[in-house]
Amino acid sequence: MELPYSSVCKGGHLLFSPVENGVENRTACQKGQGYFSDDVAATFGLPENGRFMACKIVVYLPLKFHLTAGWVEQMALCALCNVEITEENDSREHIIPNSIGGRKKVKGFICNPCNNTTGGQWDTELAKQLNPLSLIFHIQRERGEPPSQTFEATNGEKLTLHHRGGMSPSKPEFKEEVRDDKTAISIIARDTEEAKRMLKGVKKKYPLTDTDKILSDAKVESRYLDGMLKMSLEFGGPEAGRSAVKTVLALASQFGIASDTCEHAIAYLRHDGEPCFGYYYERDLVVNRPLSVPLHCVAISGDPETGLLLGYLEYYGVQKIVSCLSEKYSGAKITASYSVDPTTGVEQEVDVDISLSMGDIAAAYNYEKYDSNLVINCFHQVMPRAMEASFNRERDRVISDAVDFAFKNCGAEEGQILSEEHVRVLSGKFVEKITPYILSQIKRNK
Repeated sequence: MELPYSSVCKGGHLLFSPVENGVENRTACQKGQGYFSDDVAATFGLPENGRFMACKIVVYLPLKFHLTAGWVEQMALCALCNVEITEENDSREHIIPNSIGGRKKVKGFICNPCNNTTGGQWDTELAKQLNPLSLIFHIQRERGEPPSQTFEATNGEKLTLHHRGGMSPSKPEFKEEVRDDKTAISIIARDTEEAKRMLKGVKKKYPLTDTDKILSDAKVESRYLDGMLKMSLEFGGPEAGRSAVKTVLALASQFGIASDTCEHAIAYLRHDGEPCFGYYYERDLVVNRPLSVPLHCVAISGDPETGLLLGYLEYYGVQKIVSCLSEKYSGAKITASYSVDPTTGVEQEVDVDISLSMGDIAAAYNYEKYDSNLVINCFHQVMPRAMEASFNRERDRVISDAVDFAFKNCGAEEGQILSEEHVRVLSGKFVEKITPYILSQIKRNK
């Protein structure tokens, strides 16, 4: 026996109330005892005014129910494979993938096996496509960091950009040439450990080489890129597209909309239907957008009069997507959103206006609402934040490294009171270490 819609309090107790147009009357319950409504009691053959426990705050969930020993039990189903979700297999899916900085999770949406599969395929591809932005904005994740990525600079040099800040050569360099019957070897390594490994190979080929002396005489050099990195930002494809639609469907589930009623989203995610997303830049749907924030935002809007359940999604304030989850929506009118600043993990309060027609959605699906110039404008709105953060991180790193270098090379022992000579040397070493950074800033500001 099934009941299409019901609700459950945050304590996990059932709450029933009269159903109108497939959606329950949303009256917040009070603490203490509650009662089954007459129509529910009659449907399930329960005594009138059958009591149940209630809590103060009610959340509405898409649930399937079955009758056991005279009581109704909830049965949430996985949106992707329809298996029953239990405490043991509930994945507590991130609404926006944590790999790009999302934090909020939804319960009762998909099972662990589906979470593992879609996370390893759909979300991984999404994170890969957005990784340049994850590095540029230095996002904060609950687990791990965005992987370093190699880019080509305008001067042809290939450099690897790191999440912690800074760049390094994409690969080490080893040059060997004979000069006047002598072999000259030049090594450029990205760190000390890599230099040791390379010198180990040199020692094997040339046993008389004093690799310890070479390593002690080696200099750590910092230099700044003479040019810019070239980045290609491409979004789309079946995996990233499904990750995006899954995010919108997860938000709908969070606010009590049954996934099975979202026919377009379910058909697409289960590999049966056509893609149900497109790019939208005709106007800014985020009404009160926070300035300079590379916003992650997902929103839904459902209207029973039009039958449309629409979704909106944006990544880093740049990639903007609309989606139609259903054209048969019959629930209560609803608007809901979740937004987060991925550079801090702090949730943002924004309003999203998805007052679009099916014609607008169809045009977006057909790339008619995409404008490359408007995409560039979106970049211009958020890039100053990234540039300022990058400048501050590099400044702090350079000063910290210069101070460490100066104290280690001023001639004073640890704990020793500095003499005038120590201070003179320390000042010189500090200036020596910080000069490349100062020169780079002078050149940059010309």
